[in-house]
Amino acid sequence: VEPRSFDEAKDITDNLKNRRPVIVNLEQAEPEMAKRVVDFVSGATYALNGSLQKVGNGIFLFVPNNVDIASDLKDQAKEKGMFSWIRS
Repeated sequence: VEPRSFDEAKDITDNLKNRRPVIVNLEQAEPEMAKRVVDFVSGATYALNGSLQKVGNGIFLFVPNNVDIASDLKDQAKEKGMFSWIRS
């Protein structure tokens, strides 16, 4: 999913509620909107006992609790900050 507005965050979380993983590409998004989307979807992911992982520059993987993220991806994300791809 490449959201163009914050309103699309609800659609992303609906996928998680329906137990479907979602890859969110925010590379081209406005920085403030990208942060809001990540914050909203991260909160929903947490509430649903899911997981999230930064997998690339502005690309995030959100998964419901029925999906496990490989541990090597988790280790890579710990080395980098969540919003390191956003330039002020």
